[in-house]
Amino acid sequence: MVNPLHKMQKIIRIKIERKKIESRGGYVMKGTRDTKKKKRVQGVVDRITAGIVVVVIRHPDDPEAMKEIYVPREKFKNRDLQEGDYVSVDIE
Repeated sequence: MVNPLHKMQKIIRIKIERKKIESRGGYVMKGTRDTKKKKRVQGVVDRITAGIVVVVIRHPDDPEAMKEIYVPREKFKNRDLQEGDYVSVDIE
């Protein structure tokens, strides 16, 4: 079970950091990486074009449908990817 006090402390820390950045003249975008939830899913490399790897995964809402994810090649540890290789990617 998630401790509500821990969750509140995290929210307060984020608000303090945003105020510090804004006070220095910076701009904080809403929905930064900290607030987005990522999910790791498995897919298959469909094709590789110009440094972009096209990964086909099952659609999160409709399990019978497929979805293409475009990922830069630099994001993968294994740089020598081939078509048909199984990879895992983070989706939001």
